[in-house]
Amino acid sequence: ISCFERMEESGVVPNQRSYGTLVIGLIKLGKHDLAVKWVDKMHADGFALAFSNSIMSDIAEAYAERGDIDSAVSWLERDGFEGKQPSAMLLVTIATKHARRDAGAQVASQWLNRLLGLKAAGGRGGRTVAPEALASATREAFKAVIQAWIKEGDFAQAGRWQRRQLEVGFVDFDGLVLDEVVRGLHTMGRVGVANRLMQEALRVGRAGAC
Repeated sequence: ISCFERMEESGVVPNQRSYGTLVIGLIKLGKHDLAVKWVDKMHADGFALAFSNSIMSDIAEAYAERGDIDSAVSWLERDGFEGKQPSAMLLVTIATKHARRDAGAQVASQWLNRLLGLKAAGGRGGRTVAPEALASATREAFKAVIQAWIKEGDFAQAGRWQRRQLEVGFVDFDGLVLDEVVRGLHTMGRVGVANRLMQEALRVGRAGAC
C-alpha cells in the first residue's frame, strides 16, 4: 500500500490493473476492509469494478461472516456486481442471519429463495466450499427461516417453507421444528395442510433411509 501511495505522490497515475492487483492482494491477506477502501477509491477515480465473481463474493462474504449483513448486502447491490452471481454460501449466511433478527422472516425468505434459484440454475460462484459444508449450512438456513416464521406466529408460511425443504431433498430435517409447525397448523384449523405435511415428511424420510 505504501508503495502504491508513493507512486501516487510522485504523480504516477495508477491504472485499472494496478488497482486490481492491490485489491486482490489485500483480499488474499484477509484485509477485506482495506480492500473495500481501495475499491471505493478505484471507483471514484473512474475505473470499472471489473473483478471476478469470486473476488466480488469474497468481499461481501467477509462482511456476512462477521455479522455485518447490511454491508454485505450493500456490496452485492453495488453497480459493479450487476450481472454477477454471489456464492451459494454467502446467500446461506445472509438468509440465516436475517432469520435470526427480530421480524426478519420475510427478508430471510427472499435470500433463501435467491439461493434456491442459484442452485436450480446450477450456479456456484465465489469460493469453493465442500458440498457437505454447504448442505449443512443450507439445512440451518431452512431451519432458521422456519423458526423465524413460527416466532412471528405465521404457521402457514412456516409450513410452506417446511414443505419447500422437503421438496428440495433435505431428508434430515429437524423433527422438533416440524412438530411445532404441525401443531401450529392444527391450532389454526389447517388440519388437512398439517396432515399432508406430515405425510410428505414421512414419505421423504423413508426415501432417505433407503
